[in-house]
Amino acid sequence: MVKNDRRDAKNIATNLANGTYKSVYVPTDEDVEIKEYIRMMHDFKIELKKVKRTY
Repeated sequence: MVKNDRRDAKNIATNLANGTYKSVYVPTDEDVEIKEYIRMMHDFKIELKKVKRTY
């Protein structure tokens, strides 16, 4: 197994110096709550379809 720590560190330093890294968006608590709500509604619709098929 080949360790790439030096090469990785050099690549990171080069990218930081050149400014080639893009910023990362960290979601706020409100964003997470909205995402969970949308997932819950999607799951609810799927369950509703299942219930309608059985009755």
